Amino acid sequence: MIQPQDIKNQTFKKGLFGYKADDVDTFVSSVAKAYEDTFNENAKLKSELEAAKKAQEELRVQQFDLENKLKEAEEKLLSKETAEAEEEAPASSSAASKFFKDQEETTVVGGEDDEIFVGEIEDNRKSNKVMIGDGDDGTGDDFEFL
Repeated sequence: MIQPQDIKNQTFKKGLFGYKADDVDTFVSSVAKAYEDTFNENAKLKSELEAAKKAQEELRVQQFDLENKLKEAEEKLLSKETAEAEEEAPASSSAASKFFKDQEETTVVGGEDDEIFVGEIEDNRKSNKVMIGDGDDGTGDDFEFL
């Protein structure tokens, strides 16, 4: 393939009325052939690039669809596990609501003005803790975990 430097460095023999026409014509045809080859290769590469971009976009769409299907499957599995857990155990609620619903384990100490609730919390994370406090304070610090 002809290089740009070859074109710049090309010299022609001089004849009676200028450069020899055969040398110039030969050089022009070689430059035209090199340009045509380059032009065709460029067009081929552009079409390959467009095909690759189209394939890439299709793969992105497939990836997006697969990610959505995965999320849906994970959500179904999670909801199934949750439903199975709810069937095995009674309806779950917060530790405080369990505490007040289960009156058998709750003891009320004190008079009318100074009620203190003492009971064991039915929470896996704080199974060894006890909640003590009064609920009539009106402040946010009614109960304390010990």
